[in-house]
Amino acid sequence: MKKLAVLFLCLAALLLAGCTEHHDREDIEEYLVEQYALTDFRVSDRPQEVEGEDGYTDFQWTVTLKENGLQFRVVDNYYWGMESMANYLRDDYEAALLSWLAGEYGLGPELVLEENWWDGALYSTVKAGFSTREELEEQFDRLVEFGQFVTSVGYGEEYNLPFCLEMEFPLRSVTEGEGEYSYPVDDGDTQGSVTGLYPYVLDDAVANMAYCCLEYQLGGLEQFTQEELDRVISASGYRLGIYDQDSEMPRLYTDLIANRYAYGVSFGTLYQVLSREGIPVEGDVWHYTFTGADGAEYEISYDFHDLNPAEPDKPQYYYYLRNGEVVWMNAYFYNHFSALEVENLTGLRVYIGPAEIESR
Repeated sequence: MKKLAVLFLCLAALLLAGCTEHHDREDIEEYLVEQYALTDFRVSDRPQEVEGEDGYTDFQWTVTLKENGLQFRVVDNYYWGMESMANYLRDDYEAALLSWLAGEYGLGPELVLEENWWDGALYSTVKAGFSTREELEEQFDRLVEFGQFVTSVGYGEEYNLPFCLEMEFPLRSVTEGEGEYSYPVDDGDTQGSVTGLYPYVLDDAVANMAYCCLEYQLGGLEQFTQEELDRVISASGYRLGIYDQDSEMPRLYTDLIANRYAYGVSFGTLYQVLSREGIPVEGDVWHYTFTGADGAEYEISYDFHDLNPAEPDKPQYYYYLRNGEVVWMNAYFYNHFSALEVENLTGLRVYIGPAEIESR
C-alpha cells in the first residue's frame, strides 16, 4: 500500500510538472540571439514573478539594448496544456521597437501609436483613421513615409511592426456614452506591417472600404469607380439574387452582395431588396418598417442592439421588432439575415451563393 501511495505521488508530481522547461539567464540570451540576431544587450540578473491572465505565475526578464537603451521583456509563459502544465518563451521586442521608432520619428497627430499590455508583454500598433477615400490615401502616404524612416534606420521587412488603417465606420460609433463598438462583420480596416507598404496594399485598402460600403449599404459608393465596384462584387464570394415566380434560376443583382463570410444579407441590403422588389417600405437603410409576408409589422434598425462597450463580457446581440415585440437575432453580433429568414419575413425567395450556379 505504501508503495502505491509513493507511486501515486510521483505520478501526480510528473503530471504537474508536465512539459515545462526551466529557463535561466543564459537561455534568455540564447533565445534573443536565435530570434533576432541581437548581440549587444543585457538581460536582468533575475526574472520578476508576474501573474498571467490565466492565473499562472510567469517569469518576466527585462532586456536592455546597449546601443540605444531600449528596454523590452521576455516572458517565460506558463499555461495548462492538453493534459499538463507547459511553458514557452515569448517577447515584446518588436512592440517596444515600434514604440521607440514612433518616438524617434515623431508621428504627429494623424498617426497614432496604440499601446496595450497583456500577460506581462507590450503590444503596439500604429493606427491611422479615415472616413473618406481621400483621407485613406492621405493616411497611407503618411504610413509610407514612416515606413521609409524605419527602413532607413536599419529595420526591414524581417520585423513585424504592425499598422492598422481604421475606417471610421458608422456601426462602430457609440450613440450613447463613450467608447467604441467593434461588431460589424466587415469594418473596412486594412492591417499589415509598416515595412511592407507596397502600392497593392493601398489597392487592398480601397477594396476593403468599397466592400464595407457595399455590404452594409450605408453610403459612400460614389467614391469608387464602377470598375472598382465590379471587381469587389466579382471577388465577394457570395452573390445575392431573387427567384422570380416559378423560376429555377435566380436573377442576380449586379450591385448588391451578401456577406463574404456567409452571414447573409445585412439590414441595409435587405432594405434595398424590399425597395427593388416592390414591397412597400418606410424609412431608410438604417431604420425602416414594412409589412411582412405573415401580415405582421416589422421594424428593423442598426440601432436595435444591446451592445455596451462598458460591459465587454456581456452577451451582445442585435434584434428587430415584430408588432412592437423584440425578436433577438440568432447569434452573437449578427445584423444579417439568412436566405431562409428573408423568405420567412418577406415571402421573397433569395439566392445567396457564387455567381456560377447550376439550374435547380
